[in-house]
Amino acid sequence: MRRLALLAVLLVAFLPSAAAPDDAAYYKRTATKPPISGDFLLGPSVNYTDKLGVGGMFGYQWHKVGVTLLGSISAVQLKGENGTTDFKRYCTTYKVPFSVGDRTQAEYSMNVLFTLKKYK
Repeated sequence: MRRLALLAVLLVAFLPSAAAPDDAAYYKRTATKPPISGDFLLGPSVNYTDKLGVGGMFGYQWHKVGVTLLGSISAVQLKGENGTTDFKRYCTTYKVPFSVGDRTQAEYSMNVLFTLKKYK
């Protein structure tokens, strides 16, 4: 449910800039102002936890306000482990074997970046 809400928020944020025409004459005819303009961002990402993983980044940058919204999704492969652990029952300690296999997890992140102005 939270994923759908996040997608809805992103859609509402991107829709006005994607649907707006880029024609200056249109805004003069209708006596309106264009929405805040910006660019879409898309690129690959690489991460390393236990093994090398890949992913992708997407986002939108608003030029006038200096805000960038970045989202990222990536696959992270985690190595498994084998071993034993102690298990105590009353006064007796047992060595219990365990095994955790390799697995791939998905990572999601959302970042908001603000442009810092230079002061001279």
